[in-house]
Amino acid sequence: MKTLLTTALVALWGAATTQAAIIDTFTRADGTPVTNSVGVTEVGGIAYVERNNSASGSTVDGTAAVSNNKLLITGQQNTTLAHNLITGGAYLPVDYRDVRVGLDLEFLLSAGSPTGSSPNQFNNTFLLMLRSRVGQNFGTTAVDHAGLVAIEMVANGAIQVREQRGASNLVFVRNANPFTGLAASRDPLPGVLPANFGSGTFDVNQNGYLDVNEPVHFEAALSGTSLNLYVNGVQYGDPITLALTSAATGQINGIGLQKNRIGGTLAVGTDLLVDNLDVTVVPEPASAALAMLGMACACAARRRQR
Repeated sequence: MKTLLTTALVALWGAATTQAAIIDTFTRADGTPVTNSVGVTEVGGIAYVERNNSASGSTVDGTAAVSNNKLLITGQQNTTLAHNLITGGAYLPVDYRDVRVGLDLEFLLSAGSPTGSSPNQFNNTFLLMLRSRVGQNFGTTAVDHAGLVAIEMVANGAIQVREQRGASNLVFVRNANPFTGLAASRDPLPGVLPANFGSGTFDVNQNGYLDVNEPVHFEAALSGTSLNLYVNGVQYGDPITLALTSAATGQINGIGLQKNRIGGTLAVGTDLLVDNLDVTVVPEPASAALAMLGMACACAARRRQR
């Protein structure tokens, strides 16, 4: 009986702590910016869905592609596409409610600092959408879109986090630049950024932006109502408390890697490069506690057998 109990508890512990993962280094042939180029060039069966972030909804338009062994997400107007005022993204239709997403992020700011005076400046942010339903359009006010956690990192180091609550608009839960203490700006003005941060480089050329050849490692850890962000392995701002714990009932908790949409008088478009994507499922707190209990009981049973 003791042996059976020990075996069962060890098996339970192993099952509870097993973490599904997606690891993608994008090491495959380049894709051209055509419909579903990310999916076509994918090796290994990760079912990305190429999409855009236009106000009209999610339309497959050639907005993301593998380029030089990285994921290129478009952020510039492209008159060769049917919708020329869109930005791009790649969506993973997984169902990971509690998840940790890590990736290398590079803003391709190559034409000087972004310009424009409109308050509606979206095109210089990386947008990570967690708990995102299939086909979700950022900012749609509908009950079945509830639960979305929209995390934006701006090229000047600022962070914006919003949560979709019911049929209401996105609610700001974080809107700040950790280095300046000021509210985030979608039109990033030069900030006071360090040349190095955490375990890696940051604003190496000290121009106030994370621009070309200045990649950082960005991570988001989401569990229940708790969200923590990390840059180069260091906590980036205080922990964030959310109101909801999952996408709306009947919807999956997908993941979107996107650029926010173009708006206002922005003069410099910004593409993004994403590399070394690592998606890990976080065990539910109850499962983790049960696993620890199982491990403790198993250890106790072994001691009694001695």
